[in-house]
Amino acid sequence: MPEQIRIIERDRSIITELATVLTQDEHKFLQATAIIVPGRRLLNYLHLELTRKLGACIPPKILTIESLGKVLPHVSRRQIAAATQHIIINSLICENIIPCTQPGMEPDIVRFFDEIAEAGFGAEIFDRLTDLLQQNPFYDERHIRQLTAQTKAWQQLYSRYLKFLQEKKLTDRAHDLLERLTACENGVEPGFKQFAEHYFVIGFADATATQIRLLKLLQKNAATEFWLHGDSAALQHALTHKDALSPYSPLAHFVEKLKLQPVFDGQQHSTPHSRIARRLFRISDDVSPVSDVEIQVHKATSPLQEVKAAVATAQNLILKKNIRPENIVIAVPDEAVYGDLLWAICEEAGLPVNYALGIPAVRTQTGQWLYLLLDIFANDAPIAVILDLFNNKLVNPWLQSIDSEIDKNDCIRHLQHITKKHHITNGLNRFEELAHQQKYTDLCQILRVMLDLAKPFTGFTERSLEEWTEVLWSLTEKTGLHEFVQKNPGAYNLENRVLSGWINGLQQFSLAGEFVHLKLTSKNFINLVLQNILNVKIRPAGQPFIGVQVLGMLELRGLSPEAVLVLGNCEGQFPAGPRRELFYSQPLRSKLGLTTTFKLEKLHDQQFFNLLCAAPIIHLFHSSSFNEDPLVRSRYLQRLQLFDEKNVHKIHFRAAQPYLLYGDQLAEEIHPDMSYPNRDDLRELYAQIEKRLDQAGLFPGNRAEVLSHYSYSTLKYLLLCPYRFLLSQLKICDDSLPNAELQATDIGIWLHSVCQFFFTGIADGRLAPHWPDLQKPWHHLISDENMELALLRLQRIAQIYAYKLGDHREDLIFMEDVGWSIFLAHEKGLGHIVPGGNHVEFEREYPLPEISARTGRECSAAIRIDRLVQTPQASIVIDYKKTIPVTKNFEAGKEPQLPFYFHLLQQDATFATEAEWQGQYRDFKSAKPKSFAESRLCTAWENISKKWQARLTDLLENNAGFTAEPSDESCQYCTFSGICRHMERPDVDKPGTTFTDAEPAEA
Repeated sequence: MPEQIRIIERDRSIITELATVLTQDEHKFLQATAIIVPGRRLLNYLHLELTRKLGACIPPKILTIESLGKVLPHVSRRQIAAATQHIIINSLICENIIPCTQPGMEPDIVRFFDEIAEAGFGAEIFDRLTDLLQQNPFYDERHIRQLTAQTKAWQQLYSRYLKFLQEKKLTDRAHDLLERLTACENGVEPGFKQFAEHYFVIGFADATATQIRLLKLLQKNAATEFWLHGDSAALQHALTHKDALSPYSPLAHFVEKLKLQPVFDGQQHSTPHSRIARRLFRISDDVSPVSDVEIQVHKATSPLQEVKAAVATAQNLILKKNIRPENIVIAVPDEAVYGDLLWAICEEAGLPVNYALGIPAVRTQTGQWLYLLLDIFANDAPIAVILDLFNNKLVNPWLQSIDSEIDKNDCIRHLQHITKKHHITNGLNRFEELAHQQKYTDLCQILRVMLDLAKPFTGFTERSLEEWTEVLWSLTEKTGLHEFVQKNPGAYNLENRVLSGWINGLQQFSLAGEFVHLKLTSKNFINLVLQNILNVKIRPAGQPFIGVQVLGMLELRGLSPEAVLVLGNCEGQFPAGPRRELFYSQPLRSKLGLTTTFKLEKLHDQQFFNLLCAAPIIHLFHSSSFNEDPLVRSRYLQRLQLFDEKNVHKIHFRAAQPYLLYGDQLAEEIHPDMSYPNRDDLRELYAQIEKRLDQAGLFPGNRAEVLSHYSYSTLKYLLLCPYRFLLSQLKICDDSLPNAELQATDIGIWLHSVCQFFFTGIADGRLAPHWPDLQKPWHHLISDENMELALLRLQRIAQIYAYKLGDHREDLIFMEDVGWSIFLAHEKGLGHIVPGGNHVEFEREYPLPEISARTGRECSAAIRIDRLVQTPQASIVIDYKKTIPVTKNFEAGKEPQLPFYFHLLQQDATFATEAEWQGQYRDFKSAKPKSFAESRLCTAWENISKKWQARLTDLLENNAGFTAEPSDESCQYCTFSGICRHMERPDVDKPGTTFTDAEPAEA
């Protein structure tokens, strides 16, 4: 059956052209037509366009590629949801002792297993992987053994998972499609003709192996048209030259796999933007001038400024260029960074938007309430969580259901009083006991109800998944979530979606409980709930096509608006950086046909190429920093600037203008006679701005308060750079943005964890059920007799916590080969340790009376010690370092960490000793630690103390400025370089840049 292919140029609307074809006479029976789209966004636009053209109609069947797979005959097994799949994988990890696996890894494992199925592989892929590992000349023998063992573990888990599904007559999404496809390829009638007479496949730029097989099956069995949306010249170039470096290589691969034969008429469609895109990616050799280009690049100092500048630009396009809001798209590459900001700024600015980004469940009242309750039950009621709970709007009706006379503010004050007076921060039982003693009646009532809710989660009883799910059903009823949603119609949209997600999640847990008979502690069960129910994003059900379209980058596919505004054009955002890969290197993935980083980069190239051609007006925004970390503008913006520097055409590079909201002009002084309605609030904000903008560092606030508390880091800042000290104490940064929950991947954190748990043992036995000796502390001195056993203990602990390394697995290999042996050699050199003299990872808070006398208020210091070892000869303060700091001016106080610790510890009666004190910096490369005798520590402390007192005199008595004092020591790792008043910003563009502040704000 011959198929048709049509190429729609990227600057034209594929939706409009398809709707025109569908409304012609030969397609008037739309219910017999099916349209396959890559994303649901195009589905909505097509419905709207057909409604505009026909007024009313029976719409065609519009499906995503996943929905198309369900047209195929059903297999005999029941398909499970993603949440159920995660629970099953987690239970298999817990029930079966499989090396290299542990609870919490299931999201990555599920992604990997789905990728295997989508590529058309079964368990045999692991045998092929083992063969490839043995053939790889770039791995040493240790590395091959490690990866081979890991491959065997994945194979064992994958085979156990497939066997479990088969025994329970279940299947997951990826295997369901694979099984349906295989059955149809072996002769089963696919049923496409019965579902629709004619199929249109529109807007695809890439597809997985199983999706390609599905589309081939569709071609073979039904009348099918493929509509590609892109630049015909770029596609022709990629097909002709077979160039893997072409940005259109993914689309060319898609066309070749389906054996489509696009027809190119020789007259290339060309717009100014498409000509620029072709030159940027070397598709065209044309060097003639390009006119009528409207590409503007805006440089901001932070994501907050980016968002405000983008909203101001959108307002300007609406008001001054008369562009309808629905014809403007604001595209976002990273919802975690820009989502909340856009939501808040658009609302504050009054910009009408159709917001299609995901909102984390925790941002809603219902989601926050559920998070807080589970946190209380899992973490034994931290006081900060209880206070947050009382400040949640959902609490008011809940409190009234307990007792309508309860005063919430009184309860908060009583909680704070108990915490401060009795020095406790957690424990519902303890809080209830003290509230009863203090006769806080209202608080007692609340705590008793909370204790009743928490009762099933306390203790050490393990329950089955079904039993735990029943507990959550009961909790849902007792907290009255349904009543809250029903009585708050203004919050119905998001709150109801969160509640529906919660109920659906509990249903999935109930389903999983039918098949999985896993016994779980309350902590592990709550972790499952947080990962599989509450760790979701809610999509608002806004008014479609009314207002500016706020979308993700993938949802921009297929759209051709009048103006596109793209945020986050920085390396790591757009284009995104390589994703974390726990399993196999890129060469192995390439040989197996799995997705590689190279392919993802080509998809980004194709996306940017299409983006440049998508609209006549394009605004690209990027930040120079985020959370005080410098950012690098994207490779695409750098290409645009090089293009501009060749004077082919002027592309506008400018500083972003974030002046959008009332109060943005606060750099101007506020006079007493100003009639602002919130003048006091503005004054306070202005004072904060003054603290930051004061170039001389003349801090006008309470200096004694700023100088009242120290850690090692802040003391070092004070001695080396007072301005950095001030900024750190005031907790000033470029922007206050929501912190994403990131997994630590720093090798330093991993090293400290392994060294700590070597001595203390691993408290959570579930992490090492097959190595019970690791749960016990290590009390033996290191000797030749136990050296091998100690080395094995270190290696096993390091493997258990290897997930903290992220992609840096080479550090694990280095430590196994070299580092741990050096660590044990250092330990052996300590000699005899007195009983109870090995103190690992502890914190202390010490008063500073000599500083208190200067400031007139209580002063203190907090220190965190990696290790303190007491031997008959010496008390040794040890600090582990990835790299030992430069200590050539140690006695002068240039490196104050060990002298500071020594000074505070020697005054602590807990560590009183007549032996000499010693300080040590240890790394894992040097045969000998860097040691400092007590005399050197004393000399260094004397110099530090003198300089400290001199600083206090300058800052308290002479009112000197907190000035910046640049040096190698103070600037090397400074996180305030973006707002330092002494030096230029490190990311300022070189002379001759086309960025300028000269243009006035348009907002």
